[in-house]
Amino acid sequence: MRRISIIACAILTVVAAPSLTRAAVILQPGLVGGSGDVENVLFNGSGLISTGNTVQGVTNTSGVVLAFTGTEILTTPATGQARVLDAAGDGYSSLTVQINPLPAQEVDGFSKVQFNLNAVRDGQARITLDVFGGGSFEFTVGLSRNGNNFFTALASGGDLIEALRIDTAAPSLSATLLQDSRQWRLGGFASASSPNPPQPAPEPSILWILGAGLILLGLMSRKRI
Repeated sequence: MRRISIIACAILTVVAAPSLTRAAVILQPGLVGGSGDVENVLFNGSGLISTGNTVQGVTNTSGVVLAFTGTEILTTPATGQARVLDAAGDGYSSLTVQINPLPAQEVDGFSKVQFNLNAVRDGQARITLDVFGGGSFEFTVGLSRNGNNFFTALASGGDLIEALRIDTAAPSLSATLLQDSRQWRLGGFASASSPNPPQPAPEPSILWILGAGLILLGLMSRKRI
């Protein structure tokens, strides 16, 4: 009876392994789910950096500070739409967006982000979403020079996005430049130190090894009997 229980547990472990992988992070075109659950990012507020390799924005409700970093000198103009553009006016090819919280804030990531990329010409962009606790999801998207390149990224299952990276100049892409990025909206801010922080899921490969070991143990016990 004990031998049967061991084998049954092993089989259950192996069968269940694929369902324990990390929850997906998806990227979709458009403003998926509307914008009622996200906050607008505002620039040029008091104490925020408005020019440099890194500029800052702040969400309009919870006041979470965000850092926008590029390889070129960036700027956030004081007039017009809230946007990030190249100070020289030539366009830029990369941008990283991540939480840059104030000392009193405890925010490790977000579960939803919406944005609009304004491209200099038709081309492609590689968008990488880094997940808190490890792992990343990579997407290649097309960009139109006519604007309105809206995207929505969503993390589910308790995961948090800790950084979003945009690259338009990778060798495998139909290269373009960003004239600007605008209409940034984020939501679902959370901290890993909260009562129910997101937990990394067990690696499926480890579970398969454990299951195989238990099966082998059961077979060895049967042989001895």
